[in-house]
Amino acid sequence: MTPFIRDLIVNTSILFVFTFLSGQLFIRFEKARKPSWRYKLNVGLLHGVFGIILIFSGIHVQSNVVLDVRNIALFMSALYGGPIAVTITSAITVLFRTIEDPSAFPVLFTVAACLSLGSAIIAAKVRTYVRKWTCFLIYLAIFFFIDFYIVFDLPFLARVAPYLLINIVSGILAAYLLHYFRRNRSLNHTIKELQQEQQGILRLQSGFTFKITNQPGTYRFTLAEGQLLEEMGMTSADFVGKSIHEVPLFAFLQHNLTGVPINEKVTCEAVVASFQLLITVRPVREEGTVREWIGSVIDITERKRAEQQVTEKEERYRTLVENSQDFILSFHLDGTIASVNQKMCEELQLERDQIIGHKLTDIWLDGYLEEWERSFEQAIQEQNTQELEVRQLLQKQNKIYSLTLSPFFNYYQEVKGVTVTIHDNTELYQRKAADESNQAKSHFLATMSHEIRTPLSGIIGLNGLLMKTDLTAIQRNYVSRMGSASNVLMVIINDILDFSKIEAGKIELERIPISLHGFLDKLMHMTSLMVEGKPITLLFDVSENCPDRIIGDPLRLEQVMLNLCGNASKFTDSGFIKVVVEVETPTAKSNKMLKFSVQDTGIGISETQLPLLFRSFTQADSSTSRKYGGTGLGLAICKLLVETMGGQLEVSSEQGKGSIFSFMIPLEEIEIAPDKDALIALSSGAVAAAHENLEEQPGQAGRQLKGRILLVEDNEINQIIAREILTGSHYDIEVASNGYEALQVLEQSEPEQWDVILMDIHMPEMDGCEATRHIRKNPRLRHLPIIALTADVFSENHELYYQAGIDDITTKPFIKAQLLAMLEKWLRH
Repeated sequence: MTPFIRDLIVNTSILFVFTFLSGQLFIRFEKARKPSWRYKLNVGLLHGVFGIILIFSGIHVQSNVVLDVRNIALFMSALYGGPIAVTITSAITVLFRTIEDPSAFPVLFTVAACLSLGSAIIAAKVRTYVRKWTCFLIYLAIFFFIDFYIVFDLPFLARVAPYLLINIVSGILAAYLLHYFRRNRSLNHTIKELQQEQQGILRLQSGFTFKITNQPGTYRFTLAEGQLLEEMGMTSADFVGKSIHEVPLFAFLQHNLTGVPINEKVTCEAVVASFQLLITVRPVREEGTVREWIGSVIDITERKRAEQQVTEKEERYRTLVENSQDFILSFHLDGTIASVNQKMCEELQLERDQIIGHKLTDIWLDGYLEEWERSFEQAIQEQNTQELEVRQLLQKQNKIYSLTLSPFFNYYQEVKGVTVTIHDNTELYQRKAADESNQAKSHFLATMSHEIRTPLSGIIGLNGLLMKTDLTAIQRNYVSRMGSASNVLMVIINDILDFSKIEAGKIELERIPISLHGFLDKLMHMTSLMVEGKPITLLFDVSENCPDRIIGDPLRLEQVMLNLCGNASKFTDSGFIKVVVEVETPTAKSNKMLKFSVQDTGIGISETQLPLLFRSFTQADSSTSRKYGGTGLGLAICKLLVETMGGQLEVSSEQGKGSIFSFMIPLEEIEIAPDKDALIALSSGAVAAAHENLEEQPGQAGRQLKGRILLVEDNEINQIIAREILTGSHYDIEVASNGYEALQVLEQSEPEQWDVILMDIHMPEMDGCEATRHIRKNPRLRHLPIIALTADVFSENHELYYQAGIDDITTKPFIKAQLLAMLEKWLRH
């Protein structure tokens, strides 16, 4: 043992002697509400003298540095006498050390001031006795570590560490010794109270207490009191004066008390009637001999039931934890893992004993040390749940995890540890990213739809107007080709938009009446135009049992058939194209499976090219696009549309001989009055053609004015086209360039002046939706029909227009017949 350690131990021994003396002297005054100033003065003086004694026995490592345990005495002074006493004690020790070494006064004063202040605050503010000592020792250790190791640069292992250890151990022992005095005094007081209240307690206790005395030759009950006796239907008379074998409840004690000497507690459980009892017997010795036994009986029926429920809950919890797909761990307060579920062991490919006892950052959680430690400490200190999100590479996959740190508490609501649930959010983030991508895609397509279709509709409209002027043959040829090219471009744009909507699941099928024969007549007419000039025979074969009137979506059905017939005409130079419609085995009385087939004698498709046929933006042969054109979306759209209608598009082909495309879809047969047949047979194109014919019939020039229209449109080209169409069809029209101008026009005119408003949606200053909302707020204009003109073809956006107060929607480019039909529909209202 080194002299340094020996001297510290001697210093500590002196501390214990003084602790014993001061404890005996001052402990009785500790709970005095207002100790006198004389008492505080005596406490300060006595502990100051004791501090001088400890300094004498201390270790002088430098001229101004003495290692001793006088600081324990300083804190004891604060405990007994408060701030005044600790100030006196500190002043005495500083004065003594200054006399020894005047140059050390600044350091001594600073150290004493800090320790005195800290001791006074801890003694006054910290509530419990244990916490007072704990806080003081922690404060003392931190203070002297900084003072000796950092300020005075003393060697840590040789000087600082032993000094801190001796101070802490001395403090703990002194605290324990003082606690003993406090406890002893408290126990003496308690014994006196217990002696006074013993009889009442025995009678009022929920269980009951008994005493067995060793009488010559037998063991008899001399006491039995408690409420449990009454609850069990028994009285003291059933016990007192009887031997233990006469009381069935205690028959088990016969052997224990007579067969072997009882030197320690005996505990057992017994069941009497519906009561589960815990019986405890303790020996009472007199002069080393056991003369009697004191026992207690308590009813543990509810506790047993609660234990069973807890056991069941723990088992359910364990089952949930072990079968959870999340990682679930519990941690000690020092951050080491206390338990882990099987899922995490499997994912990390580690055994439990390789995880338990380690910190999470040692086995996982790379790169998040600071965040983890901060969240862990906050969960403990703030006593609430903390969230943490991390990204980790696990099994060669980048994954995103959310960590939920929840503190759990003991019976006294003290934090006992932390439970951590780790949930894999990778799939959630992937879905979120996919949703955001789809939303961005939809937004882009909606924007592009408007931005592309608007100028294109202007080109098509102006081209149509130009065709009605006087042109030379060459000019008319050029204008005609320009119109064809514009229409082809519009078809390509519509294909892309259709594909995007179908792929996103946003396509909605109509359920309206269709005349199958009228539909096929139109398909035959349009297909004949496609094959015009080619040596191709066009055949339509419709079985006799095909119904004429059915329910379906004529636009989408027409789109599929026109695409198939268009492909057949495109890739067939000679031979025939055959369209077959027949009824397959019906699934129900009112439902029939209708099979459509398109057969051609064209170039055909090889077996290697068939798998590529329905891929988006792909054609079976790259040379096809160069020779025949197209986006490669047609068949992909057809396939998706057929599947949406409840069918499956199939193909059989042989290169050089031709192809057969076919599909079956369920269509519901209906009965319609004969006078409606002609109307049902007309698709949107047929309606347009009918209106074109009506407009061009002779004798209409002198027709009267049909109505006054306010056109709200910012695009000058669209203004010209609309004005030309409407004025030529006997409508009076006024133009506003945006929603703000439209509101001004309406405010300056009478409501009866206008029959319909044609409202563009996307305009500067004020768009169509906002202008419509303003109009609907005006009671005079609330019932004025408003028809939206938009290049936006997305139905979800159309819903927003209707919510704003739009009555109807027609899309650009302007088709004269459709626009006029829309106007007539609302003018009839």
